[in-house]
Amino acid sequence: MLSAGVIANNVLNHTSYSNYVGVVTSPNFMQPIAANPPRRLQGNVSFRF
Repeated sequence: MLSAGVIANNVLNHTSYSNYVGVVTSPNFMQPIAANPPRRLQGNVSFRF
């Protein structure tokens, strides 16, 4: 049996932020400081017998 699949992350390639400044006294409070990875596609094929 042959099977195949594709997994897609961030298909539309929009910026998705992951970390924010949490120090209330900082001028950058609640500003993003990191972003998640860009678009990624992963494919797989498996053969079972």
